[in-house]
Amino acid sequence: MWRSLAAQVEERMPAATVRARAERGALPILQGLMVARLRIGRELADGWVEIEADGPSLDVLARQLAGLGSQVEVLGPPQARKRLAYLAGELASLHWLSAETGGESAVPDEFVDLRR
Repeated sequence: MWRSLAAQVEERMPAATVRARAERGALPILQGLMVARLRIGRELADGWVEIEADGPSLDVLARQLAGLGSQVEVLGPPQARKRLAYLAGELASLHWLSAETGGESAVPDEFVDLRR
């Protein structure tokens, strides 16, 4: 029942769309996460699969897909790729701390502030 209700609500959402490629093993996770907002395309020569996903905004889609790490590569639009890069820097800055640096971020500066 929940999936049916979620699918009905998602169908009414104003949509932003991202194009991506995903490892085949990530498809069950994506299907559970995106429900009716995921379209699965052809399998690529490297074994990955083309996908398109819809959501209420590129920011929401980037945040959802970021959780799959390197199992999903967003191909477009460029704003979604930039948002993912920013999120990666934000997460690295927060979580990648080293005892050797006394709690200072061990992430190189060029990866931390991608807001520009």
